[in-house]
Amino acid sequence: MQHIESELQSPADTDYHRDVQEKSLKVDQHTAIDKECLEPQHHPQKTKRFLCWRLTKRKWIAASIGCVVVALGVILLILWFVVADAIFQSNADKVKLTLNHMDIVNVEKGETVRTLGASLSLHFQHDLSIGAKSDPTKVQLLFGGETFASVDFPALDLKTGKQEYDLLITNDIEVSDAGVFAKLAQAMITQQMLTIEAHAVLTARALGLSKGGIKFDRTLDLAGMNNYTDPKSVIELMTMKVCSLSSLNIAINASVSNVAQVGLEGIGALNLSLYYEQDYLGYGVSALPELGVPRGPSDQLFNIFIDISASRLPVVKKMVGGIAFGSAHFFMTGDNPYATEVELLQEPLKSLNMSFAYADRLNKIAFDPSCDLLTLVGLI
Repeated sequence: MQHIESELQSPADTDYHRDVQEKSLKVDQHTAIDKECLEPQHHPQKTKRFLCWRLTKRKWIAASIGCVVVALGVILLILWFVVADAIFQSNADKVKLTLNHMDIVNVEKGETVRTLGASLSLHFQHDLSIGAKSDPTKVQLLFGGETFASVDFPALDLKTGKQEYDLLITNDIEVSDAGVFAKLAQAMITQQMLTIEAHAVLTARALGLSKGGIKFDRTLDLAGMNNYTDPKSVIELMTMKVCSLSSLNIAINASVSNVAQVGLEGIGALNLSLYYEQDYLGYGVSALPELGVPRGPSDQLFNIFIDISASRLPVVKKMVGGIAFGSAHFFMTGDNPYATEVELLQEPLKSLNMSFAYADRLNKIAFDPSCDLLTLVGLI
């Protein structure tokens, strides 16, 4: 019995349970270590300085790219507003513009009419390194620093290299200030030379770019009529159509030379006052209203009407004597309210003073059946 009791042991003291406990302890230790390895480690991220801030690598790269894009944008804006503008403006400044001639070809009658049909011939010269095209635009016309009208200007195709050509513009001139236009028209009639200014803002395209706001201002020299003083107008033929003790009707055929760069056509018949030397004699009406006053030489035909009153008879006798002796001098002026039906030209024509000389005695005098030499001589 003692032997049996000595062999009985507690289960806790057996090797089996010790082994299980040791194994259990080892498993728990390994599990704890594995959990520790599997759990994420929270290390502080590295940063880089960007100006006044510290940014992570990803944010630093994004900020750097953003700055490069902004810098490129600023450079492109500078190139656009400074360099491109300078290139376009330089090209525009190289274009030389002169006026060949300007003709008024049609004017509607009426007090409120402010539209003139015009034909302008312009001469262009330029030597461009870059070709460009401009859009149609409106050109403001100035005289004495004051705007008087505007005209539509067509699109231009400016080629590279040296170019020289004429451009004809047939368009309406819209008069915006009748007072300034009257000053201009008066200067055209009386002066030998004058200037007008043209002001425009262009939009042009070149090298795939389009640029607006390009200034195109030019001063255009213009030869005036100088009141037909040189060369002088000459009477080529005088036809005595009606001769009586109360009236004379004479057709005067004269050669007139308009040396101006301005022509007045389509303005209707002119009704001009007639003077013999310094004395008022009657009036003369243009028999060719469609002719007007064109540029260059022209043959003008006027019908002269003279009422022989007691006060005017001495002037008539002086005129007949001058014609007979080959020394007659007539003047035709626009100083009457019936000079023209074009309201815009009434005031300027008051300055018109055309001189007509006659020195051929009876050699260039013709008589209609209703007027003979004896009747004419009887007036002396």
